[in-house]
Amino acid sequence: MKEEQFNKCYDEVHDNFESVRMDVYNLLMESDVERSTARAVMQKAYVTYATLSTLQEEGGEAVRSRWADQVTEAAQ
Repeated sequence: MKEEQFNKCYDEVHDNFESVRMDVYNLLMESDVERSTARAVMQKAYVTYATLSTLQEEGGEAVRSRWADQVTEAAQ
């Protein structure tokens, strides 16, 4: 019984988290995308930029790294 309760709770939390992630992505990117797209882009941004404190601009100048900038960069 406890395993069933745990699985139900886990599924509900996971679904809620995925919805929040999609909402955040859509707000950052000012667009509407599917959950899978939001998850893929945001995970790519995290994996790619998690250890960086700056991003390089095209002109070679370093700019302070922000989560929104990382997601935008990963989406491109």
